[in-house]
Amino acid sequence: MTIQRFANDVVSTLRQHLAPGEVSLRGSFFSGDADEYSDIDLYAQIHQQLDQHFYASLLTCLNERFGSLTVRYDPAYQSDVQAQDLRITLHESPIFWRIDLLVTSDRESPRKYPDPFPDWSVATSALWNLVWAVKYGNRGKPEIADDYISAACDKLQIDKVGFSHNSVRSLLVVLMDTHDVDGKLVTKLRNELPVSPSD
Repeated sequence: MTIQRFANDVVSTLRQHLAPGEVSLRGSFFSGDADEYSDIDLYAQIHQQLDQHFYASLLTCLNERFGSLTVRYDPAYQSDVQAQDLRITLHESPIFWRIDLLVTSDRESPRKYPDPFPDWSVATSALWNLVWAVKYGNRGKPEIADDYISAACDKLQIDKVGFSHNSVRSLLVVLMDTHDVDGKLVTKLRNELPVSPSD
């Protein structure tokens, strides 16, 4: 499956589930610059409260259509009861094809959900720095890849290294040793790296 077909499938699924709400592409898919490493950036405007029922129903819908998933709630929206940015990783799709869904509602919820609001672990944040490092390295932009892998090293409090697939492999071992990261996602990123240990 191509990433464009996958994105269209996600949009179609969400439009049907969130109707009469509106779902649209944003980011690189909106501008026409998407490639095989792009996130699926979406915006949804709905007419129901962003409560536990809403999120449970949404994630069940995606799970039934695309399989198991992991979701993170952007802490930038921690105090906003009418908006949330969800970062959804589907375990059966390439790790680069993360769904980044910004959802807003015209109805205010009594309180923010989830409650208590979950923190992002340092190790998980570092993992996503590595995902972005691989994205930009594969796109032929090593300077940006170096910046992301450097950010991961800072979060893990280890000496900085430059980008290479081997350095990513080494940092994935460090991540697993923290016991504070989803091992399935670490494995997914490792499996996206070239089979050969040489870069």
